[in-house]
Amino acid sequence: MLLRSFKGRIVFLLLASLIFFASILFVVADAIIRASLDNEEQALLRSRLLEFYALYQSGNLNLLENENFSERLYREERAYVVRIAGRDNQTRFLSAPSQWRNYPFEILERIYSPGEGQLIRLKIPQTTEELIFSSLVLPDQNILQVGLSSSQKEKTLTQFRTAYFLTLIPLLSLCALISAFFASRFLRPVSNLIKATRTITLTGQIEQRIPDLRGGDELAELTRYFNAMLDRLENLIQSMRESLDQVAHDLRTPLTRLRIKAEKALTGKASKEVLASALKDCLKESASLLKLLENLLAISQAEAGLMHLNKVEEDLSAFLLDLSDFFQYLAEEKNIRLQPRIEKNLLAHFDPNRLRQALANLLENAIKYSPSHRQVIVKAVSNALQIVIEISDEGPGFAPEEVPYIFKRFYRAKGPKEVFGFGLGLYLAKTIIEAHGGQISVASTPGLGTTFRVVLPRH
Repeated sequence: MLLRSFKGRIVFLLLASLIFFASILFVVADAIIRASLDNEEQALLRSRLLEFYALYQSGNLNLLENENFSERLYREERAYVVRIAGRDNQTRFLSAPSQWRNYPFEILERIYSPGEGQLIRLKIPQTTEELIFSSLVLPDQNILQVGLSSSQKEKTLTQFRTAYFLTLIPLLSLCALISAFFASRFLRPVSNLIKATRTITLTGQIEQRIPDLRGGDELAELTRYFNAMLDRLENLIQSMRESLDQVAHDLRTPLTRLRIKAEKALTGKASKEVLASALKDCLKESASLLKLLENLLAISQAEAGLMHLNKVEEDLSAFLLDLSDFFQYLAEEKNIRLQPRIEKNLLAHFDPNRLRQALANLLENAIKYSPSHRQVIVKAVSNALQIVIEISDEGPGFAPEEVPYIFKRFYRAKGPKEVFGFGLGLYLAKTIIEAHGGQISVASTPGLGTTFRVVLPRH
């Protein structure tokens, strides 16, 4: 059950890693201590071997038979066994402490005596201890052997192992508590994320947020991006609600007009001229509605990052001249002079259909809101990196307080009452221009006119 949680797995992995490295440390330390104790035993044996060799050379080896000397020897911290064997390895002299008197030392007579410095190890029955003997060949070809028990070494190793494990067990418990504490602390943003996600899923309260963390680690970054995602979702949902409300409101008027005109055409005995006029009005209203839906679809694609641009390298000069010619008829209907002032050979990479959609909105608005007998200028110049397009009119312009909002979705500036719009054209134009990597801005003076400035990269 504990391992099902991420925190439990972290604690388990930390403890498993600690136990693994502690085991490696124990094995290495135990081997080092054992090697050190082995070296100490060999040094002690060598020292005693030389001491007894000196006694033998001086003819005082019979001191070992002296009770006082033997007692003093055996009372030392490490008790020794002294054996002298002849050339045939038969025991000629043996001195051992009382606790070893029953040990079958005759085994040594059946073991070939190795050379100087080499050791003989004999297992002590029913114990884990050993008798370790070192040999030395005497001048008279007899063999001097000195042995000691490994009990002191085993005692030291046992003490080390006991101390190690008695220290390791509470250390592991402490590490488990510390790991659980820090795992809970470090995973708190994840817990908050789960809690916020659960709340949003169960209640739909998109305004739920995770407390920001200080610092620049991955969890703090995750928290910031999650909150930013929630902010974006909340704004998107709010925008969708507003858009639906606005669309429902804006559709009501043209749909009502469409229905009234259709009802009038069907009421009574209408002439062919009346029916043709009604159909013409219905087509006009349906075209307006279709344009609204197309703009909404394009805006949705752009906001979702799904607007695909089929960029080609074309002469923007010819493109702008064609666009100006297309709107020349609309300008002549209102007695407006449309003047293209376009630099030649403006090669650029752009999507003709999308860019036409954006610039057509700007040019149509310039003509739509300009009074009769005025002029609209389409200007295009370039440098090495950019192409600047300006569409200027002599219309009523925007009030200064309106300028920051004119590129907002569904925002309709104050204008002539007879001019109807949905407030999507400028927002769509801005979206398309920015999708091309460009920028759009506006400069307007009330009563004198407005200039929209579009900057596009050449490459």
